[in-house]
Amino acid sequence: MPDYPRLLRYLIDSRRPDVVMISNSELAYLILPYLRTHCPAPVYVDYNHMEETYWKNGGHPRHGAGMQSQLDLNMVSSAHLKRWMTSRGGDPTRIEVCRTNVDTKAWKPDEALRRIMREELELDDDTVALFYPVRLTAQKQPRVFADSIRRLRDRLRGTEAKFVALVAGDGEDRPAVERFIREHRLHDHIRLLGPVPIAKMPGMYNAADILFLPSMQEGIALSLYEAMACGKPVVGAVVGGQAELVVDGTGYLLPLLDDKAAEADRYA
Repeated sequence: MPDYPRLLRYLIDSRRPDVVMISNSELAYLILPYLRTHCPAPVYVDYNHMEETYWKNGGHPRHGAGMQSQLDLNMVSSAHLKRWMTSRGGDPTRIEVCRTNVDTKAWKPDEALRRIMREELELDDDTVALFYPVRLTAQKQPRVFADSIRRLRDRLRGTEAKFVALVAGDGEDRPAVERFIREHRLHDHIRLLGPVPIAKMPGMYNAADILFLPSMQEGIALSLYEAMACGKPVVGAVVGGQAELVVDGTGYLLPLLDDKAAEADRYA
């Protein structure tokens, strides 16, 4: 650990950058006074996407607000996060909103790509595809996702409606999702695709009809930008700055509930 500050000091002294940017590094915040003392020439900034209330009273944005005296500028991905940092002592005149965004030349509606990918996924024209591209971890609420699909299936039982939920991603909660699928016989309605290469993701968004993202915490999820750029409506959670992007006519955002069964029922 003592070598990290010396290495960073060496890199700054030898490369002479104009700007040093901190992002998702607790260590960088902790050694910032050391770096500023020994390497005063660069501008020091940080970039934060999402508060993490379950970790160190807010996580990296909390560090960013607390270390403003050592930073030339804070950058955040949403107006929500700027307000959050300001409420914890940050000077709002030194916090700038810099949206994540996506390249709309790469992420766009593409009917030809939709046909190709739906054929690869063996989806017929009558099947509505929900898309859940996540790390299968607590933050993304995979249990709420799976229970929502179970309740949706039960509500549509006896009708001609057909749907499937496509899960792109992996994580520590995958075994729990697999058990839920087995216990509730959801194999026809949930497909675990595992990690999907980024090159295939535009095709996945085009193949889908709805993005479903019932997260517990987000900044503004990158998947929202990607899905909406591909022309897909969103069903997700009112967390972070999501409502700054998903407005009336583009999707539905629902509040988190302490009763997760009730939350899943609302999503369904």
